[in-house]
Amino acid sequence: MTNKMTIIWVVILIVGVSLAWFFGFSKQGVQKPDDGSLVPTVTATITPLESSAPLFSVTPKVSQKPDAMNKYPPAECQLTGSITFISPALYENKDANIIYKNIDSIARLVFWTASPDEDFSVGPNIFASLPLPDGVEDVTVSLPDNPKSKNYILTAKVTYGVFINRNLEIKESSCTGQIPININY
Repeated sequence: MTNKMTIIWVVILIVGVSLAWFFGFSKQGVQKPDDGSLVPTVTATITPLESSAPLFSVTPKVSQKPDAMNKYPPAECQLTGSITFISPALYENKDANIIYKNIDSIARLVFWTASPDEDFSVGPNIFASLPLPDGVEDVTVSLPDNPKSKNYILTAKVTYGVFINRNLEIKESSCTGQIPININY
């Protein structure tokens, strides 16, 4: 009778260890990358009791995955060069560029500001046709009909997305540098 009990105990122990090993390796297949969801894990314990068969228990636990939804760090940009207008419709671009990094979507925008305040038409103003996440693009400018000044300073901000508590929030990052615009006619 004791040989039978020993065999039963060994079989139960082998089954318990096998299940624990199986659950330990199979939890890796449950995780979905970059979805920020909760990932279940399983802890198995074998507790022998003095008067009866061993008790095998499985305790599910839920752990929070680190925030892997943000693909890039915050966006960065830099303005370089200058623009000189020779006539109302003709200008010389002297390496006037926007250099950008970490733009996460083609839907992100560039907000331009001229100082003193003037209604310029400036581009690019959306990243739809630009290489992402990093790149360099020429700045283009059209003057208003009657400019108020002969000298302007152009600055910019770019937008980027950040997931905070699984919600997408649109943030802005100010560009370093500035582009002087001179009117020489």
